[in-house]
Amino acid sequence: MSELGITVKKNEDFAEWYTQVVLKSGLADYAPVHGCIVFREYGYAIWEK
Repeated sequence: MSELGITVKKNEDFAEWYTQVVLKSGLADYAPVHGCIVFREYGYAIWEK
């Protein structure tokens, strides 16, 4: 079963919190190539601004 919400507090583990926010908001996703991410539509739009 997948988690629907953010499972860690921002002030406890910022890196994990940020990763969860980006992935669960649909801004980016992991690529099949190890160590790479793929920007999704809105993530790319933010990146370009």
